[in-house]
Amino acid sequence: MPMKEIRQIIQWVDELDRRAERAALVSVVRVEQSSYRRIGARMLVKSTGEWIGGISGGCLEGDALRRAQAAIFQDRSSIMVYDTLEEDEQQIGVGLGCNGRIEVLFTPLNPDDPDNPVEVLRRQLHRRTPNVLTQVIEREGAPPDGRLYEPEATGTPERALNLPAGPLGGPPTATRTARASRAAPAAQKDGNGA
Repeated sequence: MPMKEIRQIIQWVDELDRRAERAALVSVVRVEQSSYRRIGARMLVKSTGEWIGGISGGCLEGDALRRAQAAIFQDRSSIMVYDTLEEDEQQIGVGLGCNGRIEVLFTPLNPDDPDNPVEVLRRQLHRRTPNVLTQVIEREGAPPDGRLYEPEATGTPERALNLPAGPLGGPPTATRTARASRAAPAAQKDGNGA
């Protein structure tokens, strides 16, 4: 996700009227085949129905808006798979160029949590070196929580998350993770000078 979009999402969170509004972060966490946006694409949805950012070329945002509002009001993260590989006329996005399978995570934001996903992204803006964030998509027997994790400088994402090692010391088998974002150094500017 371009740093400009991350800055816009952070600005929107900063401008929320926390007495009257809540928000959810919508993140692309897995893509198969064709997709307009890659893993890490995000949009912020306010409880009022306004949003910024995007997760597709426009074919999924309407449904994503409704699902994000449900996550806000239920105060629970959820995952939705949009599958436009089949020519099913009832499927969202079919015929609009979204010929792929896109998995999307809906995470309500707790503004009082210093480690909510937007606050983790905010910290990346001040880094001077590239960083890879890890997001736990699902754990066996637990609902998704949408958290972003910053691995230790010399550790693996699994070690930073305190997850048990899998077979032969590899990644744990009961947890599926996605690399959520590769944050650029703060000193770099995007193509628009922002």
